[in-house]
Amino acid sequence: LRLAQARWFHARSGVRPVLLADDVLGELDPARRARFWAAVDPESQVVATGTTLPDAALGPWQVFDVVDGTFTERTAT
Repeated sequence: LRLAQARWFHARSGVRPVLLADDVLGELDPARRARFWAAVDPESQVVATGTTLPDAALGPWQVFDVVDGTFTERTAT
């Protein structure tokens, strides 16, 4: 529903909203996660939180670790 709302907003205003996926993906199986990412406009900015890293094949990702309120960008391995 939120992805449809974002598309509607973009179509009406010309502005792409920033999408927040707050730990939603941890509740989905791999096939549904892949369908979620396939449905996201590739030009959209997405802030996704979670306890597991996203599938690297669907990236590129900019990943940050948060420890005691401090954000550290994770470097590619």
